Amino acid sequence: MWKSQALTSPCVNKANLKISDYFEYFGEIMSKRWVVFYGEPPQRICPFDNWVSAPNFKANNYSKHELKWWKTYNKLKHDRLQNLSKAILKDAILSLAGLFIAIIKCEFCRDAIAQVGWLNGNNDEPYNISAWLAEDSQSVKLQYVSVESSLFTYPVGWCEEKVTKGFGWGAPASTRFLHWFDQYES
Repeated sequence: MWKSQALTSPCVNKANLKISDYFEYFGEIMSKRWVVFYGEPPQRICPFDNWVSAPNFKANNYSKHELKWWKTYNKLKHDRLQNLSKAILKDAILSLAGLFIAIIKCEFCRDAIAQVGWLNGNNDEPYNISAWLAEDSQSVKLQYVSVESSLFTYPVGWCEEKVTKGFGWGAPASTRFLHWFDQYES
């Protein structure tokens, strides 16, 4: 997805892209994104957390902010049997959370997200809730749009907001997310 999205940009002039290139192109927007993972107990997961402290998002700066789960994924991809002991549940969860967020943030996927039923919002409002996935506006969090799968919930517009216990989610969402949001304190 990132490769397809990057190659549509007139700024990208190479076809062989690596994670360091994606760090440069998408790092700033992805670094602060989080999801609620419904393990036991439900918890906030930040798959791109290592990128938050990057002073700039330049490809040559990636090695200082590499993603452990991405490194594990590549080792398993290239030699699964030799690296089987590196396959841990935490890295699997982080990689799935990273993919989930990448899908949500991909312009090409917005309509599909709405079509498969992952998108929750106040359908009484006269707007296209899939358009809110861009998160261009500070007011987007006031729309209370969430994206939910079997494993994760992504609260659109809330990744840089403080969540306070008892605040309450103001729109349709799964019962499990409503309960988590009401109990969580960031």
